[in-house]
Amino acid sequence: MRTAYVFLLICLSAFPLGAQYTQPPYERILLPLAPGEVTGGLGSRWLVELVGRNRADVTLDISDKPASGCAGTCGIQPRFTFGSPVYRENPNTGTFIYVGAPGRDKVSFSLRVRELSRSAETWGVAIPVVRERDFSGGLMSLIDVPTTAGFRTSLRVYDFQGVSGAEVRMRIYNLEDYDPLIDDIITLTHAPDGRPDTPSTPASFMIADLVAAFPQLASLKRGVRIELLPVTAGTTIWAYASITHNETQWVTLVLPD
Repeated sequence: MRTAYVFLLICLSAFPLGAQYTQPPYERILLPLAPGEVTGGLGSRWLVELVGRNRADVTLDISDKPASGCAGTCGIQPRFTFGSPVYRENPNTGTFIYVGAPGRDKVSFSLRVRELSRSAETWGVAIPVVRERDFSGGLMSLIDVPTTAGFRTSLRVYDFQGVSGAEVRMRIYNLEDYDPLIDDIITLTHAPDGRPDTPSTPASFMIADLVAAFPQLASLKRGVRIELLPVTAGTTIWAYASITHNETQWVTLVLPD
């Protein structure tokens, strides 16, 4: 399926680079789901697609493997719309992409996931693209996360540094309660890629089905509040919950407040 959306309007453009034009330092941006295709629960098939636009007036280096510099020709042309520069066999890992310094806050992205067997019914759901300023070293909350029968709820947590071993305290509350139903320490993991300063994938943690992992949540009438607090010094996180209907496969997101 890689060729299915490597309609990618990516090209290399001959753009003369002046002596003062440099790409580093790169802006690191998280795609919580990486472009690619994966099989999900109950026979579902999910496709994650990325489209971006360079709104800058210069050619930009946009990649999951940033170069040490840019000379001669490189990157995405000015005011150009392009498809994904990356592809992952497992979109659930997420991915980092890097934008050259002249493009900071000047590149727009649309990240979308859709279920292929029901593509005639819905065009899927937009997934946020997460910049460094969206990560937090303090308390992060997901409010009103449903645990209702007929849906499966997934939780994903990411660390901006992309280093294995970061610990995060996870507390899950009934909406009206002050005492947590679940109080646990989760560990974010990352497959080493040999690039500690510019990792291609984030350190992350995922619960595919919250109720399957914590059956005591199934009896709740509404839902839960999830609080996440980094324990490891220097860790900054971002998280979200996705709720998928078991029959329609339609997806709803709960984002951090």
